[in-house]
Amino acid sequence: MLLAYLADYSQYVPIVADWIFDEWGQEMPGSTLESIKALFSLHLNRDRIPLTMLALVEWQPVGTASIFLHDMDTRMDLTPWLAAVYVLPQFRGQGIGSQLVRAIEGVATRLQLGRLYLFTPDRADFYARLGWLVLETAEYRQHSNVIMTKSFMEAA
Repeated sequence: MLLAYLADYSQYVPIVADWIFDEWGQEMPGSTLESIKALFSLHLNRDRIPLTMLALVEWQPVGTASIFLHDMDTRMDLTPWLAAVYVLPQFRGQGIGSQLVRAIEGVATRLQLGRLYLFTPDRADFYARLGWLVLETAEYRQHSNVIMTKSFMEAA
């Protein structure tokens, strides 16, 4: 498996957009497949937010994870966010999601972001195993979600 920036494989923007729209589009008011494609077309960065990473197996994308400036419009005070973590169902349970999260954490460290946030209705245990801490629970998009955080600042 190869972890790479979407910026280096921009031909996969439509595939990533399809995944995200299929998985979460119904929960994103006003979103369309085209608007999600447009969003991820802005993620073709390596050194600034927004950015997206891909997991590739035999040069085909099997998963993705991103850093968004904002992901929860009710918590604009929190920034930036780990978001859009997705692995194709047939590749789940192989550690790819964990590797994508770790890759994003590495980017956060390199970019000196200090801290990331995420929200999840049902994967808090997964992120807790990776060292993320619960910040709070919040209703969002008609779901009870856990907001989590992880610091990337070195101890003084």
